[in-house]
Amino acid sequence: MISAAESERGGRTGVLGGTFDPVHLGHLAVAEHAFASLQLNRVLFIPAARPPHKPDLKITPFVHRAAMLELALQDRPGFVLSTMEEKRSGPSFSVDTLRELRSVLGEAEKIFFLIGMDAFAEIATWKNYRLLPELCDLVVIDRPDFPLELMKKTVSLFDPDPPGTAGSPGRNRVRAGAFHALAMEPVDISSTRIRKTVGEGGAVRGLVPPGVADYIEKKGLYRV
Repeated sequence: MISAAESERGGRTGVLGGTFDPVHLGHLAVAEHAFASLQLNRVLFIPAARPPHKPDLKITPFVHRAAMLELALQDRPGFVLSTMEEKRSGPSFSVDTLRELRSVLGEAEKIFFLIGMDAFAEIATWKNYRLLPELCDLVVIDRPDFPLELMKKTVSLFDPDPPGTAGSPGRNRVRAGAFHALAMEPVDISSTRIRKTVGEGGAVRGLVPPGVADYIEKKGLYRV
């Protein structure tokens, strides 16, 4: 975790949450792109302990998902694993995580919450989603097959008359936070595909970092 003292020096922290079951090269590509484009000091990878939108999905135990993340982030300066959601009871709601981060890091820290366009389009289903801009900037990873109009429509849920978004004409600032569209070519890798490949006896090297591939094999994860 990052100390409040570090944040007071004007830090810029990216936050990438998810199930990470398992973490793969697509996750790392998003983090690397945001790290460079937003001039971040660090990216926090925060695995969900109890994902609220996947109550019926069988999820690999947290200890394994965190261990794979730790292996994936080795030798990647600025990429940090946080297990903060494991310590909280109940579902892992993003608003609670960001509120806790804001409390720890202080108001001087710039927090950028990284979210895919497909997830952003469904943000109205999230707990207290209108509070998110009070806690951070939202960075939407824009895919070519998602029109900018969809992002503008979703932003309007926060502000009924938004002037625009960062990355398009104008910039929408809602309360303390802003919205940013960060264009990126999609990486054709998914955790679902990796689990299916392993379950069918296939190899996943080239889809996940080498240490993660070794861990999956050693622990016998995702075997049918």
